[in-house]
Amino acid sequence: MIKNKLIVIVLLLLSMSALSQSIIIYESAGWFESAFVEWQPIENAESYNVYYTGENLIDVKIDNQLIRDYGGYYRADVLGLKEGSYILKVVPIINGIESIVNIGTTPVLNVKAHVREGFAFNNGSIPGAYKMDGTLKDGAQILYIDNSSAKTVTLDIVIDKNGNKLTTTGISKILEVKGIGYDRTPLSVRFIGKVLKENIDIIKDNKYLNLQGSKSLIDAQENDKGPLFNTTIEGVGEDATFYGHGLNLKRTAYIEIRNLGFMLWGGGGDGDAISMDTDNLFIWIHNNDIFYGEPGGDADQVKGDGSIDMKYNYSNITISFNHFWDSGKVLASGGATGETNQLLITFHHNWFDHSDSRMPRLTYTNAHVYNNYYDGVGTYGVGTSRFSSAFVENNYFRGTYRPVLIPGQGTDVWEGGTNFSGSAFTSQDGGMTKAYNNAMNGGTSQNNLSYFNQDTTPVQGQIDAYEVTGPLETIPFTVAALRGGYVYNNFDTDANMYMYEAQQPFDAMNTVINFSGRMNGGDFSFSFNNDIEDDNKAVIPALKQALETYEPYFGEYLNTEKSIAKNAFIKLYPNPVKDVLSIVTNTPIQSISVYSIHGQFILKQSIDFSTINVNELKTGAYIVKIKSIEGNYSQLIIKH
Repeated sequence: MIKNKLIVIVLLLLSMSALSQSIIIYESAGWFESAFVEWQPIENAESYNVYYTGENLIDVKIDNQLIRDYGGYYRADVLGLKEGSYILKVVPIINGIESIVNIGTTPVLNVKAHVREGFAFNNGSIPGAYKMDGTLKDGAQILYIDNSSAKTVTLDIVIDKNGNKLTTTGISKILEVKGIGYDRTPLSVRFIGKVLKENIDIIKDNKYLNLQGSKSLIDAQENDKGPLFNTTIEGVGEDATFYGHGLNLKRTAYIEIRNLGFMLWGGGGDGDAISMDTDNLFIWIHNNDIFYGEPGGDADQVKGDGSIDMKYNYSNITISFNHFWDSGKVLASGGATGETNQLLITFHHNWFDHSDSRMPRLTYTNAHVYNNYYDGVGTYGVGTSRFSSAFVENNYFRGTYRPVLIPGQGTDVWEGGTNFSGSAFTSQDGGMTKAYNNAMNGGTSQNNLSYFNQDTTPVQGQIDAYEVTGPLETIPFTVAALRGGYVYNNFDTDANMYMYEAQQPFDAMNTVINFSGRMNGGDFSFSFNNDIEDDNKAVIPALKQALETYEPYFGEYLNTEKSIAKNAFIKLYPNPVKDVLSIVTNTPIQSISVYSIHGQFILKQSIDFSTINVNELKTGAYIVKIKSIEGNYSQLIIKH
């Protein structure tokens, strides 16, 4: 009897020892109204629960869809946090119950607030499913979309004045029925991982996930059909990507698009990454990474058509903190055939990274362009054409040969000296630009930039912008575009102009570099050679190939390859790794190769198979492939 009791005690102690293994947290941090934690999985854990505490909230459990298995580690993202301090707690589930002795907790994480400024927020408007403080609006609904759920997700949607609901399946169909306009419940659509076009239930014109309402906001009545309302389209974490398709908006209002990558969009035609075509009001597009689209049929569409295209009766738009990667035609504002009213658009804190032109290109627009970083722009930055007024202030122009243009005058037609008889970039009449406190540095491989204001032009009137000494200074009505006679309308000094805080150009540049694009800069990296790419307007083959072979950290490709014999084992540790990766195996190894997350060969090791020195590798994800006499093995590792 005593012996049996001792055996039970020993087994109990061994069990408690196993259970006492605490979760090892690799990394955690706060971001804009969100936070994340990554950890090493522990033995016998079936799953995990994650909780957050902070700002008068205690142990709030996050949705299971926000917890993802990345192969060698787990990650959880918490969305919808107000600015403040938080602690995240990871609890493993063992034998069906939470194991409180294995809990892992983060240090205090600092969560920042998004910058909500610009025309999209006029008159107290709040685009999307979130409040001004970053938390979800009351009664908001949430959908989680990945390749497996895009066609099967369901939502009950109000479809008439009587409040009757229709259970709708598939994300495109859900947005279509929501677009009838009776159901104005705030909706957050959260995308996870690389979402392929072929996995979406309906793709408009082979190009777009479509957001389309029944009526414009102006024509909508209470308890009647209207636009698609109060919707946020967003990515989870650092690697949410629309791959092969973009977004189309038509007859929408109070829409937010954030934290997404757009790759190889356009459908091989004239599609855009984000198209706003007709009757869109109060739209906020921010913190996205926009890459090449598929080439269209025209010569200027080799990188896709427009990154963001806006036309026909839309207004009150803010485009901020986006990262444009060698984009071609970046931002077009205003329809070619005219607009009913002057459009109101704000562009701030965007990174135009070795992009070509149209940042933005304006017609029929009042545009406030501030605190953007123009980084190696090949053709021109801001183009202000007919019936447009642009206030361009506190931007940083590096390697931008022609920072601002007005059609038919100034740098646009300058041939040197006092000769202004060159060809214009468009036959349209000119608008007028007001400039203040912009930093302009010449390119690394180009001549010094060309820019004429009223004090530097060799010929009176041949200006790219009227330079003011203070932001509240107005432009005299005697200053007019040489082609068409348009005069600046001084919208920015009107009493109804919104409040904002502009940084100094150098500070703005650093803010843009650190905080534009997806969370933590996203999972994609590419280094531009300024000496070559500042002038280059062609597709960069290496960048295009990286996009064509792109795989995120999270996805089916992460399934570890284990074609080795059943009685053989291979273990890599620690993972994540800082300096040296150790290998334990019971089978002879023939070679070890390391590849980037995009499949690029990094190194090969043919001797000493007990360790791999990864000290010189950059921080990021890599694939280790091992060839043994018992078969092949591959595993994702994270280098810190």
